Amino acid sequence: MIIITRHELDEVLKGKRVLLFGRRKTGKTFYTRYRKKDWDYYIFTRGGNVLEWSTKEILDLRTFMRTVGHMDKVIIDEFHRAPDEFFAFIQAGGLPENAVLITSTLHHYKHVRAVNSPLLGMFTEFRVNLAHPCDLLAYPWGEMSKELAERLFFYQEPTQIGKEIKEIVLNAKYFVPALVGEILEEEDKTHSERIDGILEAVAAGKNTLTEISGYLYSKGIVATQSTSSITPYMKMLLDVGLLQRRRLYGTKKRSVYTIPSPLIDLAYYLNGKYGFYDVDIPWDFLKKVIEKKIGIYAEQFFELMLSRIFGLQTVKIMSPEVDIALAEFNRVKITAEVKWRKSIKRSEVREAEAKLAQTGAERRILIVPDASAVPETDLEVWDVERVVKEVRWGC
Repeated sequence: MIIITRHELDEVLKGKRVLLFGRRKTGKTFYTRYRKKDWDYYIFTRGGNVLEWSTKEILDLRTFMRTVGHMDKVIIDEFHRAPDEFFAFIQAGGLPENAVLITSTLHHYKHVRAVNSPLLGMFTEFRVNLAHPCDLLAYPWGEMSKELAERLFFYQEPTQIGKEIKEIVLNAKYFVPALVGEILEEEDKTHSERIDGILEAVAAGKNTLTEISGYLYSKGIVATQSTSSITPYMKMLLDVGLLQRRRLYGTKKRSVYTIPSPLIDLAYYLNGKYGFYDVDIPWDFLKKVIEKKIGIYAEQFFELMLSRIFGLQTVKIMSPEVDIALAEFNRVKITAEVKWRKSIKRSEVREAEAKLAQTGAERRILIVPDASAVPETDLEVWDVERVVKEVRWGC
């Protein structure tokens, strides 16, 4: 089994009384139990009872509270399903210091942050997102290549780690709708046509509120093109981690939206254009679509990587439009272009040089699969080999 070391999560798990939250299938429970093998593990059921994992015994709440009060190390999963009595028990100091609470829903997690919540300030809180590019690149895969790097793009979904791209994509027609439905079910939200429409719009490259609402209007999903018709849904999708937002550089409020998971993005793109969920699409055709989208996934992947290496915020520059921009406060420090192809023309390199020069960034980077394919340039050239070295030095 391949275990990706998740460095930020490791640091959090060294502390006392930790609360982990985030969308489903990001590895919260698996990784916590992997790191804390000798800890007792319990999970709340939907009915408010508790399953003791090692014995598979179902405990009522009061029996569980009597039991856990005598423990030294405990992991409690899906704690948001617990009755109010359990939260009072925590407030009264019923849990040991070595305790990890896990929840896969942000809807209930908000109650933890409420002013009158009994848990407020008692736990170190950490949002568990997808597997980070730095952690994936740091794993000893062997010699890095363009093909391996492309698998890593999809390995950001921890459930897909170790699989070939063909298997990942063919199974996505079942995995992605089930995953999205499960995420939204925990949030008490209806898996509506409007939510699917928003995800399809973003996957199709509609990245602003105006573009997204226009897409839904053209499909007859909303009655008007007003952004107010989608704002509550956008907020919910951001909260649960199905969308992410980047600030438009030079503005205070305007943003662009993307789907952080390449797998979810690809599935919704394929479904919106070709009915992926309902028909069987030949693999040879799917490969051509992946080749069309893979450059976008490379941009997102390396943007996250560079952001962690340099400790800078990701922003979006539209004029000139560059692939990656990293800022410190209101100053752009690093910009990058991604040319995710085996051969690169001299004209493309010159275009990248001119575009990045306009940003005034101190460091300007060109990311490619193989540096030997790049004509002479003043840009810093990072190929897959250098990327791995930079990650091991700086992440």
